[in-house]
Amino acid sequence: MTGGAVKPLCVYIHIPFCLSKCAYCDFLSFSGSKNHAGYIETLCREIANSAAKLAGYSVRTIYFGGGTPTVLETKGLVKIKKTIEENYRVESGAEITIEANPETCGVGMTALGRPLVELRNAGFNRISIGVQSWCDVMLRRLGRVHSAENAEAAFWAARNAGFDNISLDLMFSLPSQSLDDWKFALNKTINLAPEHISCYGLTVEDGTPLAKESDLQLPSDELDRKMYYMARKAFRKAGYSHYEISNFAKPGKHSRHNTNYWTGGDYIGFGLGAHSLVNSQRFSNIENFDEYIACHFSNDYVAFNHHNLTRCERMEEFMFLGLRLMGGISESQFMQTFNESITNVYGKQIENFVKQGLLRCENGRVALTETCIDVCNKIFTEFLQ
Repeated sequence: MTGGAVKPLCVYIHIPFCLSKCAYCDFLSFSGSKNHAGYIETLCREIANSAAKLAGYSVRTIYFGGGTPTVLETKGLVKIKKTIEENYRVESGAEITIEANPETCGVGMTALGRPLVELRNAGFNRISIGVQSWCDVMLRRLGRVHSAENAEAAFWAARNAGFDNISLDLMFSLPSQSLDDWKFALNKTINLAPEHISCYGLTVEDGTPLAKESDLQLPSDELDRKMYYMARKAFRKAGYSHYEISNFAKPGKHSRHNTNYWTGGDYIGFGLGAHSLVNSQRFSNIENFDEYIACHFSNDYVAFNHHNLTRCERMEEFMFLGLRLMGGISESQFMQTFNESITNVYGKQIENFVKQGLLRCENGRVALTETCIDVCNKIFTEFLQ
């Protein structure tokens, strides 16, 4: 697509299908039989219909998330990607990520998965694999359907398929998990040397199967924190930059797509329940699957819940999202964005947290200190008016 695109845009594609629903998952996703073909057609129609409204943008990143995108056949994923490329200006060198779970990578006992080869050949250049744990007992407790062996096979399949930007997802504070269990998981991950690692503590959400277990034994808060700091130390020692509270990357391999969220960039979400922020307007798509599919036939637009962010709301998001980055917030960027000094708006809060040793102001940036991550949510809320 040609044209005078001037503003960067990140595109998120929601694929809500999974082989099975994990015991801790409260995301908008489904297991079992669903109309994959109808979903792809509606999704492609939504992408094409939105192009005119986004003509002033160029696409910097594309992220296929879910759910498990690789539940779909490769040809369906490629069709969606091509629809974006045919209707938008996609920048040369754009980061194009696909999430995958090991059981959908087309690997058994071999080291090469055909679907991953096809995806890499089609231009996907980054893959995020949901390992979560290297312990089969814990994987079963979480409701995961892959094994540790499957996860390692999927990693090598991605590497052999030509992916030189692989991210692995890990979870800690799992039921009955010990510090030694976590140390093993860290060493296993580091030995594989992925380019990126996302590391999250388990959150038990109300209404999930895990929350309903009567004998659920989770690590103490103290052990949870020990696991987090053990991970940070191990990954840093192995050459990973701790660039966001829960994310680590080799040089130049941070997630450009997710960084756009944390820095307040524009993004458009396509698919069931997808969220968007474009030109200070936030909106989301309908969440009923049958109603979404019906939009393909009725030509209705699928987005609703439109909300124009106020200047105050934009400032708040700039602060509490930007402070998730370990490099913090640029004072000059705040001035450029809002035409006002950050100290004029948040000087009192910043000064208070600096005195407490929770924030630091260096080289024109405001950032969390090394020791305050445990109370970062408290800090974030202080920047809400």
